[in-house]
Amino acid sequence: MRSQVNGEILKVYRADDNETLTHHFHNGYEMVFVTEGSSEFTINDTKQLYTKGTIIFINQFEQHRMKPLTQNYVRYVAILDPDYFDRFVGDQILCSIFKQRPNSFQHGFQLSKEDEEFALDVFLRCEQEYAKGDRYAEMSVFSNILLLLIRLYRVLPSRFPSASTNHVIATSASIQKYLDNYFLEDLTLEDLSKHFHLSTFYIMDIFKQVTGYTVKQYIILKRISFAKNQLFYTDKDISQIAIDSGFNSVSNFIRAFQKHEQITPLRYRKTIVERGYYCEASGAQCGREVSGARLLGKQGGGIYRRQI
Repeated sequence: MRSQVNGEILKVYRADDNETLTHHFHNGYEMVFVTEGSSEFTINDTKQLYTKGTIIFINQFEQHRMKPLTQNYVRYVAILDPDYFDRFVGDQILCSIFKQRPNSFQHGFQLSKEDEEFALDVFLRCEQEYAKGDRYAEMSVFSNILLLLIRLYRVLPSRFPSASTNHVIATSASIQKYLDNYFLEDLTLEDLSKHFHLSTFYIMDIFKQVTGYTVKQYIILKRISFAKNQLFYTDKDISQIAIDSGFNSVSNFIRAFQKHEQITPLRYRKTIVERGYYCEASGAQCGREVSGARLLGKQGGGIYRRQI
């Protein structure tokens, strides 16, 4: 069995290259803060131009690619373990910037000069804190990110989908939390209906409205995310991973995985093993070169700085 990196921070790094990133996923929440230049992001087939002073939020289910538009393009990137982040923050509104995707949601937005300076200070502190590699480094990094989210909420509350809390949003959040805890079980809409004492039609309607996903889509995406960790961190065969990830057959697992990842589970496993690191989920093997970046932190997470 391959050893799992016991970190809560997946990656935090400053990148100053202008290489195009093709479609990819991370098994974590991703924050990108642009400090110089501009780029074109494509998130779930929607293109958006982001310039200096923009901060971008992408969740673990969203396929995305990035194309720099200027020669000098610099950004900070943080990729955070979703489960740990949700527990650490423990607040529905702040977590909603990653977890909920209503039609009106905007992944990136421009910061004021004052907030831009605050965000830069936060990412610099995250870099410095994690480089220390001591016992409380990860906690310090998460605390700094939490301070940034609180600051953003105070000045730009409309950017957080759950900011205008009402019964629909609160109920959807409760359903989402329930699915986060029980997605590996054989859940049906009828089960949710009985548990929450709501009609199946109402659950389908409000969940899609608030999160941007159908209940079925969300469960499948959670299972695929779980399977990706299993593919890297264990030597279990594909059939066992399919069962452990909540799929009722190997064929259904392979079909769902390939539809979302554009690659079979077996090929996915071979690809990440051949690379020698896990670029898309819970960390990376320490001491390795990671996409041109040198590992500055210690085992238990990583801070990466581009060395192009």
